Amino acid sequence: MIKLADNSIMLIGPDGIINAYESDNLQSKIIRSFMLAGVRDIWLAEDITLAVEYALEQDSREDKIFAVSEINSTVIKILEDSGFPEAADSYRRGNLCTEITLNAETATVAGLIHRHLGLNGKSLDTLVTRVMQAAGKLDISTASPALYIELAKHFKSEFMPADRLPKVIVSKSQKTSSPWVVSIKELTDKMSSQSRSLVHDKIISLSGVSRLFPAIKVVFRISGLVETQHLESPLTEMAMVPHLHSIAQALNESIAATQSVFRAKGELLPEKGLPVILTVPDMSAFAQNNLEASWPQASADCREMLSYLERMVNTTVFKVKMA
Repeated sequence: MIKLADNSIMLIGPDGIINAYESDNLQSKIIRSFMLAGVRDIWLAEDITLAVEYALEQDSREDKIFAVSEINSTVIKILEDSGFPEAADSYRRGNLCTEITLNAETATVAGLIHRHLGLNGKSLDTLVTRVMQAAGKLDISTASPALYIELAKHFKSEFMPADRLPKVIVSKSQKTSSPWVVSIKELTDKMSSQSRSLVHDKIISLSGVSRLFPAIKVVFRISGLVETQHLESPLTEMAMVPHLHSIAQALNESIAATQSVFRAKGELLPEKGLPVILTVPDMSAFAQNNLEASWPQASADCREMLSYLERMVNTTVFKVKMA
């Protein structure tokens, strides 16, 4: 999959090496923990992954650099809070970081705490002082980065009580028996006949809105739109733009329907609205067959074409994927 945006989220491992965040890698780890724990609801792995990614994108820190330990702690907390303690234990066991050791030197510890907790200035100085004092009392000259970080988190809670784990949005009644806040039928019942025909023709597919990560997820098969509109190839990206209006309308109707059902059920809507995830699984085939272009060379042009669709949607599209 290709996410249609620069990946600004970076992860720093216990060895200090920074790499780009890859959602597919996280989803694979969660699926593995489900399978080892005997959990059959594998579809939940995608919702948890999206919830974590959305939380990272919305986090207030400027550099968008997160510790791997933060991600793992967030996933474990979600699994535990969602009623999957066995999967949480499996994930915890399967994602222990290889330990290295660092000398208990002020500059080294300060750099580590800055990278992992995103602190600067007086807050950083105060925390480093507390950690160094604790290391001295414990007669620690070398230790794993994890120990320094855990000490920093402990002392940080004394003067900065706010939890720095990414804030994951969930429905307020996620503990109920049904995994869905809004079903597919509740969405389609409130859509126009034109939008329902897109669903019937499998040009778009809707997902229910889950309690674990309330979001509007739509799959758009662009090759199906070309076929039903009887468009002749070769096409250009700009020639496709007018035909995207019906897709935008269906997206907007999905957003309105979801909000309506939330209000009717007394569910809390996030202040920024529900995130929208749009997937175009056949974009590479469309580029090759209808644009007569090479893939992935044409991905930038296809991304520009879909940006017109995004502008027609009545909210910010959180994530667009194409394959």
